[in-house]
This record gives sequence, C-alpha cells and structure tokens, in this order.
Amino acid sequence: MEATDVTTIFITEIIDLLQGQEASAQAKVAVVEDLALESSKTLQDSFASIFEHSPIATLIVERKTDEILWVNQKFCSMFFTTSDEILYTKSIELIDYSKLKEYYKIVGKRSENPYDTYVIELKFNKASFWGEVRVQNHKNLQIATITNVTERVNAIKNLRETYQKIEEIQHNFLPHKDLNFPKLKFDYFYKALSYSSGDMFTVVPQNEICGITIADMSGHDLTASYLMAKFITFIRTSQDFRYLKEVIKNANEFLLKISDSDDFSTIFVASFSPEEMILRYLNAGHPNQLLVRKDKSFVRLKASLPLIGTFKGNIFNPILNQQNVEEVKVSSGDKIILFTDFFLAPESSDEEILLKMCVENSHLNCTELKDYILQKWFEKSSAEEIDDDATLLILEIQ
Repeated sequence: MEATDVTTIFITEIIDLLQGQEASAQAKVAVVEDLALESSKTLQDSFASIFEHSPIATLIVERKTDEILWVNQKFCSMFFTTSDEILYTKSIELIDYSKLKEYYKIVGKRSENPYDTYVIELKFNKASFWGEVRVQNHKNLQIATITNVTERVNAIKNLRETYQKIEEIQHNFLPHKDLNFPKLKFDYFYKALSYSSGDMFTVVPQNEICGITIADMSGHDLTASYLMAKFITFIRTSQDFRYLKEVIKNANEFLLKISDSDDFSTIFVASFSPEEMILRYLNAGHPNQLLVRKDKSFVRLKASLPLIGTFKGNIFNPILNQQNVEEVKVSSGDKIILFTDFFLAPESSDEEILLKMCVENSHLNCTELKDYILQKWFEKSSAEEIDDDATLLILEIQ
C-alpha cells in the first residue's frame, strides 16, 4: 500500500474517532499506534489540524501517569483555560470518577467498540456544568470527549420530579389493606415499570356495596401515568357503583375529554353486595378476570364491551345500552382475581397459567395466594426486573 493511502486511512479514522462515529476497535487501536509511530510531518500536521478544530471538546491522557497530553481549542474555551495551564496536570483534577457525583453511568457496546459514558458534574476554573464524558481507552492513551448536557440533565430532573409527584398521587389512592368492609378482605401487588404506573385499581366502600375497579392505560410513559392519575381520581371520587353502566359511560367520556385520540384504556368495574352475596360487573376490553370458588370451580369474568377512549358516545353508548350488567353469586371462601396483562401467559397471552395457580391453591387466603403467585411468577426473574406495569388484586369473600 502506498504511503499516501496509509495517510488517507489514518486521517479518516482520526476524523471518525473525534466526531464520535463508529469505527472498529482494531482500527482505532491502529490509529493510536500510528499516532505514536508515524513520523510523516504531513500526517502529524493533518492530525493536529483535525484535533484542534474538532467541534467536540477532546483531551488525550496518558493512562499510566494520568497526565493530560493534549487538549483542543473547544476544550480550552469550555473550561476557560489554555493548553499551557492544563497540560501535564492530572486528569483526575478535572474528571474525578470516584469522588464527583455521578448522575448515571451507562456501560454498553456499539458494534465492536467498547466505550464508557458518564454524566458528571464538572467544575474547573469558572466552568461549572453537567458534562457527558465519553471515554475510550487504547494501549497507552485514553481519549475523552466532553459535551455540555446541563439542559438535558435539568430536563431529566424535572421529568423525574413530575413522575415522583404522580407516583405519590397514585400511591395515595391505593386502598388500605386493612379496609373494613363486611364479608370482604383483599390484598394486592402493585408495581410500576418506571416511577409511576399506567395501571390503577380501587376498592371503594359506598354504603351497602363496595365498588371495585381495575384499569390499564395504553403506554408506559409520563402521559399514561398522568392520564391514569386523573382518570382514577375521577372514578374514585365521583362515581356511584350501584350504576355500573353509568360508571363505564362516564369513564369513556372523561377519557375522551382529557386525552388524545391515540389514548385508550381497558377497565373492569364491579360492585359487591355483602347482603345479597352478589358480584355485579362490566368488563370493557380488559383481560378475562377470574372468580375462583372454594370448591375449585371457576368463572371467567369476560369482556363484553370495547376499550374506553376509542369511540365517542354516539358509537359507544348504543353498544353499552344493549349490554346487561353481569351478575354472579358468591360464597364464603370464593376469591375474585383481578389483574392487568402483565400476568397473562407470555406465550399465549391468556389467563390459563394464573387460573391454574388459583384453582390449585383455592384453599389459601388472599394474602397467601398473592404471595404464592408472586413467588412462582418471579422464580426466573426479580420483581425489580419487570417489563410492564403489574397489578394483582385478590379479593376474598368472608
């Protein structure tokens, strides 16, 4: 290969390296070796020009001594310094990975190129900002690029604060497990995929009946969590569960009012009358819920209505009006198993695995059954590693 070809390859790889574009690990090692060995004045001048005028702040550090060997113009302007001031100082004075607060760390791979990315609060001279530091280690050298991401970090902080506020609202609406209502006990598992959940449920005593709801909003982002917080507040505080059709109708209209056309929710609403020992319910697009009797027989509480939030009243209400509220007699020892789609079988997306667990263990009380299901469900993974919002509510008839 001609010397001019080597020079061209070398310069191309340097440009890729400084601009953060992908290049193979072997090629980048070759770049560093060439940097140390190449004696061509033209090549050295080319590298110097590319390095100095890179739009990304960059420094080169000797790994053995931690001394800064080279910085470019962008670096000097970012940190209000000069090459003479910064060269041969220790890089730890600028980027202390062990002592400075690390906002987060991502260790991953891009093609064959291992890299570490840190977001760290950087302070040097007059400079004080959150910087994204990308570190690439070579044989004897370490190359780091720094980008000011203060605005992004502040946005993330604000977003997390918003999530935490919504999470607090949602948890404040979770029913107390020691809620005193005749002939009914319950326990639950409730876990959000992130800070807040698109799932929600309620158990609300209303005079002679107890109103019960479980719902699952589309999406897993802040919008889904925000909509569910408003939605469940509306359901919990303003609806009369003696009239389940009205609850569904009002829920559909409210969701259409507060959301975009792409947002929808499944919802299961029910009322339990301890005097009549009857469970009344309507299911709008939610997975089949379960009633498991003490004698191991069971009833699927199936969906008979479409999702809410998808059709306006002129379409949805006629469908609703044609549907009767379902009724089922219950007895002491029966259990009502309500859940969101996290607890559907991963292969078939049905309730068969959960149903089998509940039927085979129908003698357990609501807390024991909940604990058994969670133990079996998470045998191969941790509850901290869920990939969806997860809600399981077990109500036991006394």
